[in-house]
Amino acid sequence: MKPPFTFDRFSDAKWAEILQARKDWPSEVDWMQIRTELEQMGRDYWAMRNRRAARPSPDEATAYTICLNERRTWRLHFRVSVRNSGRQSNLLAGSCWRGRRF
Repeated sequence: MKPPFTFDRFSDAKWAEILQARKDWPSEVDWMQIRTELEQMGRDYWAMRNRRAARPSPDEATAYTICLNERRTWRLHFRVSVRNSGRQSNLLAGSCWRGRRF
């Protein structure tokens, strides 16, 4: 996976290039507000893009789902066998005593 890209703000040189894109901007434009909003949109875009890049691929997601389903099945069978054996309270007390949790 590529390292995440971050965006903080436009450099002053880059912002000057953006302003030079058009010579006849309307005079009533609030440039500080526009710059702030554009920079926030850039931060939001790259945060979303980095989150999406960190997601597992479809094959990995399938493997994770299979693994979680097997774990749930295993835990269900383990609970039933412990309850049926009459050792539930001893097993849980012992695990707490050793500082472990299920």
